[in-house]
Amino acid sequence: MIDDKFRSYLNRNNIQPLVDRVVHENIKPTHGSADRIYSFTNENIGEYLKDIDLEGKKVLTVGSSGEQVLHCAYKGAKEITLFDANIYAKFYVELKIASIKNLSLRQFLSYFTPQNILNSEYYDKVSHDLSPEVKYFWDRIMACDDKKKEEIKPRLFKYQVNEGTNKEELTMFNEGEFINNFYCSEKEYLKLREKLSNVNITYKTEEFDNILNATRGFKYDLILLSNVFDYVDRERYKYRINKLYSDHLLPHGRIQLNYFFKKDEGVKDFIAFISDKYLGKNRYRGKIKAIPVETPAIYVAGTYGEDGVITRKARDYMIEHRPYQTCLMLEK
Repeated sequence: MIDDKFRSYLNRNNIQPLVDRVVHENIKPTHGSADRIYSFTNENIGEYLKDIDLEGKKVLTVGSSGEQVLHCAYKGAKEITLFDANIYAKFYVELKIASIKNLSLRQFLSYFTPQNILNSEYYDKVSHDLSPEVKYFWDRIMACDDKKKEEIKPRLFKYQVNEGTNKEELTMFNEGEFINNFYCSEKEYLKLREKLSNVNITYKTEEFDNILNATRGFKYDLILLSNVFDYVDRERYKYRINKLYSDHLLPHGRIQLNYFFKKDEGVKDFIAFISDKYLGKNRYRGKIKAIPVETPAIYVAGTYGEDGVITRKARDYMIEHRPYQTCLMLEK
């Protein structure tokens, strides 16, 4: 039963329409944007953070799939502020964190697959660690029958087009294909679980355009922006980077500006743009570091066999064609 006080809370925070949107696909939220969820990431975050000491540090990061949050917690960050315009990001990140706290590595990797992501048996093992509003959301999803859950998946999760069938199919990572340490080793996974119990995570449903107001008065050791640049106005992006650098970055702090899937293409032009080199200012001379990293294998739709395991042919192709990334880090 839901008491009147909690019902009022749900109404104030627009939770029920978020449930209705994915169950019935007929109601739009009144705050933030509701977009489909990225399940994991194609960034090798651990690689470009490996030489950065985050023990006891403060981090501001995009929300997305939650992988940035997990990596920063794994490296000992004390306070992490997650921002994302997509209000489903909080629901998903909380679910992922609760799962790590309560499931074995094998169970976790089985849960976060296309077949099992809405599996009630796994959900029942982790739901007690969710905040009330997030639990309410997932409880309503999990209460649906199997047919309805299959209808919900493409409304809630990012799908890609399978070029072979020209159909959209849900793709997630699979066991054995992770580069990230804590998905490859039970020992590192348990280390992440321990670290998550000692970190304070704050969620903000905010567009990047409002990031300066949302973080007013706060400063950070690290700011992770993934590829936000690709989704916002470029001049407004540059203005916000300058303000984050001057007003929100602690001494010796870093801002991860962007990443590219090729070693050189676009990197020089981006650095020139962000540093105003074309205007003769060269604002960040010597402060932007290009970090080449190998990416995790790129998972393409339609690569899973009937048993849910990625096919050998697809695995061999992805290993052979695994691209490199260049991460750009601005240092203070």
